[in-house]
Amino acid sequence: MRRRARWIFVGLLAGCGNDPAIDVSKVVTGLYKFTASTQTDNCTPRRFVGGRASVAVFPGPESIDLFEADASSEQRYSLKSANGYSVRTPAEGDNLYPCPSVRSGSYVSIRTLIGADHNRIEVNATEQWVITSTCSGARVGVSEVPASSCRADRTLVYELQSECQSPCNIKSNKDPATAEPTYQCDCSRS
Repeated sequence: MRRRARWIFVGLLAGCGNDPAIDVSKVVTGLYKFTASTQTDNCTPRRFVGGRASVAVFPGPESIDLFEADASSEQRYSLKSANGYSVRTPAEGDNLYPCPSVRSGSYVSIRTLIGADHNRIEVNATEQWVITSTCSGARVGVSEVPASSCRADRTLVYELQSECQSPCNIKSNKDPATAEPTYQCDCSRS
């Protein structure tokens, strides 16, 4: 009887697989403060950490579209429910060369949703680089190609600053002083 009770208890702990920290139905279209923090990073140069004033987030019925940013650029990515709110770049079976001119090495980025509610979204971002021939100054997305093989694990946090409800749209501009993309919720009917 004790063994059976123990298995029932373990089954209750396992639940139905729903993570209470993730409620994508609460995520809203809007402007979010973006912050990246490092868990581990043995790349040179190091991956971007810090924040950006705002980035846009677009939730849909089957996905969440977000932007990963650094100090001067950004890259849009989509976390789809069909993939467990995770995305691999490049797709499984494809190769993305860090140095396209010499077609060497490989790059893999995996972003996985680890938390979501009305006010905050958290994504685990892992980059794995295999460098067999260097190419200074090259970029893949928002990341500068490192000097040698490495791995970086970061947490990307999006904190809601303002919702942008329909019929309003998020408009993108460039800051003339910094060339950094800026966003605003535009409700004009132009």
